[in-house]
Amino acid sequence: MLNNPWLIGIITSIVGGILISIAISAFSLRFRTAVLRTLLHLARAGVYQYFRTQNGATEVIRENCQQAKEVRIMAVRAWSLFPVAQEESQLGDILKGKGIQRDLRILLLSPFLRGTESEVAFIDKRAEEVDKIYDRETHLREQVALTIDHIRDLKRNGLECKLRLYNELPVFKIVIFDDNAFVGGFNRENVGHNNPMYHVRRNEGVLFDLADRYFNYIWDYRSVDYEVDGSALESVKNNDSP
Repeated sequence: MLNNPWLIGIITSIVGGILISIAISAFSLRFRTAVLRTLLHLARAGVYQYFRTQNGATEVIRENCQQAKEVRIMAVRAWSLFPVAQEESQLGDILKGKGIQRDLRILLLSPFLRGTESEVAFIDKRAEEVDKIYDRETHLREQVALTIDHIRDLKRNGLECKLRLYNELPVFKIVIFDDNAFVGGFNRENVGHNNPMYHVRRNEGVLFDLADRYFNYIWDYRSVDYEVDGSALESVKNNDSP
């Protein structure tokens, strides 16, 4: 009977199917276990939501900004947050709204510093990285200056905020609304708004505390006030210090 090729084929198919099912089940179990472990680690770190890009987090960012009493922003040029080069942005129209008193603090990479033998102008470092990612019509210095001028105009129209400029290698993009923070990053392969963004919450892990601590460190010790009423763009073009 075992010489019957049809029977041998049927038995082989059944046995093969059983072995494949066992292998898939074992793999699936390991895969599910790995996923659960990853989720557990993320939960312990305080990651509440994950977004593949900053644009993917737009709706949640806007929701958290609506009634926030404290807003802290750390970026390079913040074009995705403020409508500098285009009409749409994540926060521009909300921050212009009347009737809500906010403690609004903004950190931008300084476009004014020039490199010397003893000091690095980190905006040039980041500009070199960005130039390898995509072609820009406007230098990064001028892009940041355009944001500063936009914020100046918002302040003239009633927006209350404090602006400071830092000179550190950009590592994190941080947007904090009260007890919620959105954390992204800057690297050599991508611009900030195209990198993943993590939504973290206070008292739900260490990441909120790290974002909060890092922002306050840069604000208190590694940045300077910017209060000039004139055009930042003209200052950059003329190589003037504010």
